[in-house]
Amino acid sequence: MGWDARVNSAVRPKAKMDTLSEFIEMAIEKVSRLPLNSSCVDAIPFHSLTRRQDKVYKIGYDATVLFAQYECGGGICISPKGTILTCSHTLGNKPKRGIEKVIVFTNGKVVLTRAIEVDVKKDLALLSIIAEYDNTQKRFYPVKKTPKYPFVDISNEIKAKERVVCYGQPGVDDLEADADDGDVKTGYPVIARSSGKIEKLNFNETEFTHSAWTYWGHSGSALLNQDCKVVGIHVGWESDEEIRLAVHLNTIQSFLKSIDDDDKEEDDSETEHDQDTGKKRKRDTDKVEVLHQRKRYLGKRK
Repeated sequence: MGWDARVNSAVRPKAKMDTLSEFIEMAIEKVSRLPLNSSCVDAIPFHSLTRRQDKVYKIGYDATVLFAQYECGGGICISPKGTILTCSHTLGNKPKRGIEKVIVFTNGKVVLTRAIEVDVKKDLALLSIIAEYDNTQKRFYPVKKTPKYPFVDISNEIKAKERVVCYGQPGVDDLEADADDGDVKTGYPVIARSSGKIEKLNFNETEFTHSAWTYWGHSGSALLNQDCKVVGIHVGWESDEEIRLAVHLNTIQSFLKSIDDDDKEEDDSETEHDQDTGKKRKRDTDKVEVLHQRKRYLGKRK
């Protein structure tokens, strides 16, 4: 698939270790608070699961990632090569390609990612894992040429009223507490599992509403159907109407397809043949560099 990240051993982090140190410390602190297993992270309310369902959703827990930053945020791995789907605003006030973020898998693995595609209008972003942190050596190393990360698939369909499960990173600060009370903490775990239903399937052009419990910091968390496939990405809520919002499956599919199409167009136009001699004509230097950077992470649709 065109959006499927292709890891390149020559890729090196742009950010220096001293710049990343603060986020590495956050990541290690989050790792220390991770639960022993996925059944220890239920938030309230939570719909009871059968043993089979709990086993199915364990895959979603393994594929969930947490951002190592004060603002929290999360995402979901959708490729064994390490492609992370999240919402664009988890990348900061000015999300764009090339931004690097330290994230944590629920198994404790700390990795460095780089944004390879950002769509602010859809509030979606795609990240590629470019390095793994070695806590013994205190440094990042490029990922293997054939990495295998836990992942879930994107669903092919979405249904109104279907039950969904969400793994997310609720914030530690109680932002709803009275200012006079000082620095109030929520006491929430570093990752929480909640469940609910898809409510209004077509709330607007790009989003649907759902009833799974979320808090500040859940942005970017996946909504998983009963087959543990992604049907939406949580992005926030409307406080006036007290509704929670998620990027619609159709919007996610459109976002990923646009990357496929762009990649195909670049492949088709990478070189041009001179009609008279049949010799290849190089593209402009700047365009070649852009293509090179993009193809470093994006593979072809199989």
